[in-house]
Amino acid sequence: MAPTFRTKVGLAGHPRDPEKDVEDQQVLLNGSKDANNAETRGGKKKRGALETLAFRWGTLPSTKKLLAQLAFLVLCSILFVSSYKSLARKRRRTCKSTRYGWIESSHHAFGISNHHKRSAPLNPYHCNEYVSVKPGFCLCNLTAIASPGDYGHGPIKCEDACVRHRVVGSPLPACPRDPDRRKRKPCDTGPHDLSDGYFLAAKRLHTDFYRARGNEKKIGVNLPSWRSFTEDFVWDGKRLRDRDVDLVVSKIDKYKAARPEKPAGMYKGRGIVMVGGSGTYETPYWIAVHSLRRTGCKLPIEVWFPDKELPSCEKKKELTKLGVTVRAFGDLEENIKQKSFIPYKSKRAFQKYSFMYKMFAMVFSSFEEVLSLDSDIVSVRNPDFLFESKLYKKHGSVFWMDFWNSSSAPDCQRILGQQTLLQHSHESGQMLVNKTRMWDALMLALYMNSFPSLFYPLTVNYMGMGDKETLPMAILHHGMTYGLIKEGPDSVGHASNDKPAVIGNTMMQHCPAGKPLFMHANLGKMTTHFPAHWNNYVRRWQVSVLHGRAIKDLINEYAGTDLEKWLHDLVTKNHCLFGGAKPKYWHERLGIGPLYAGFNLLDHPNLNANLQVCKKLVSLGYQPATTM
Repeated sequence: MAPTFRTKVGLAGHPRDPEKDVEDQQVLLNGSKDANNAETRGGKKKRGALETLAFRWGTLPSTKKLLAQLAFLVLCSILFVSSYKSLARKRRRTCKSTRYGWIESSHHAFGISNHHKRSAPLNPYHCNEYVSVKPGFCLCNLTAIASPGDYGHGPIKCEDACVRHRVVGSPLPACPRDPDRRKRKPCDTGPHDLSDGYFLAAKRLHTDFYRARGNEKKIGVNLPSWRSFTEDFVWDGKRLRDRDVDLVVSKIDKYKAARPEKPAGMYKGRGIVMVGGSGTYETPYWIAVHSLRRTGCKLPIEVWFPDKELPSCEKKKELTKLGVTVRAFGDLEENIKQKSFIPYKSKRAFQKYSFMYKMFAMVFSSFEEVLSLDSDIVSVRNPDFLFESKLYKKHGSVFWMDFWNSSSAPDCQRILGQQTLLQHSHESGQMLVNKTRMWDALMLALYMNSFPSLFYPLTVNYMGMGDKETLPMAILHHGMTYGLIKEGPDSVGHASNDKPAVIGNTMMQHCPAGKPLFMHANLGKMTTHFPAHWNNYVRRWQVSVLHGRAIKDLINEYAGTDLEKWLHDLVTKNHCLFGGAKPKYWHERLGIGPLYAGFNLLDHPNLNANLQVCKKLVSLGYQPATTM
């Protein structure tokens, strides 16, 4: 269709000549055709903006197209996030009393979950919505909460709750900053007193052990796989090859023939040994030492440290006042020319296999009779009487049970003998040993712990992966017996009605007579991030499988005091000495809590049916797990 033109009025309102209009129209038409013909002849055609863009996009290489698409998607994402944040800020303005709304927790109101392990809290902005069923609390701000509730609570509106039921926290004051902290070196354990011959004998024993062990990182056997909750070569029916089993047996026999003899003049008396450290391992050993002294225990204590995690000289002086001798693993290897394969420098750098430290500390401690305690154990009563118990005197050693049946791989019995196959498992948080009577077993256990990547998965599955079965199996391998506490552990922690039974964070272990003795707080290491005021403290030990809500009174009865109140007072008065680290996560700054980790016995298979905790759960109608 030809273009049309107005013919009545020209420019500035002058009348137009119809004949002139026809001529102009014809010129435009002819010019347009000539232009089209010229573009066609030249192979080029003028295009609009969109046509040009489409033409250029079609000529781009595929790689550039992909990069352009990605850039476009990133731009859209940025615009979306910025608009969402703007909308969220507008939505937040309607919530005047709560900044973060409902914070969901794990299992119970103060159960720590994955989203708590962040430098800042999640911000769901549900302040004007009713929340029900899920456990957690309203986070009004970083120092106040409201309406903590377990699973199944009634509807809660955080905006209203933070007005009516607001609880303000009481964070501990910040520790004074030491400007020379980074320049300070850990306090050396020396100079060593060589008059009693301990260090000379210890270094000689260490050298002889490595000479008998062999200068090798691995035995040369690869397991079918690791053993975790999702992957376990034993559950999958996989086994070691016969030649690999024969190789391990031959290596053990060769080591046993050359293993060191018990050194004369190295050991004397009775004592307690622990392994300390820095970071998350620092506060627990202070609490463990103080809890022993609170009970009236006067036995000497040795705390062993990797070289890079030794305490400062000021802290060493405080430990000395408590009757503690500080030892360093690195002091043992000064006379060794070949490289040792125990990470004496740093515990944190070798965390997967750091359980070996306990066996090395036990063997190389200066005590003839030694009670080995994990650094996260709180003593309820004085454990001195264990050395005089009939069980210990009869066997020369005492062990405590874990919650599970034995989970050793069948290849373990092919290597160490069928006598090592047991129904129960052991918990190495506490071990009592006479070194003279158990020397052969101690040397074999030391050997097994020096090859952790092989012997840990052979002796135990993911529920307790580490050293805990090595010494009992070494004793049985040598045809000896050991004392075993018949009263199994109790699971102590918090109640939760979204999970049956107890969410345990602590194992309560008993004495030979079946009375409470140790609280092994093995889930959720204790830190110094306690509230300053007792009213804001959340009890760690509220309920247990065997004793229910009466567990608090039971613990306090045998402790002779409110043990958690004592624990709170101890940490709040000494938080700068015990740790002093700044809060890592937002919940540590609340001044309310602390929040607790935990696990349910019924969530994991292989629970020992002969234990009282299992019988109690079955009597309550719960069914233990049978498969992974």
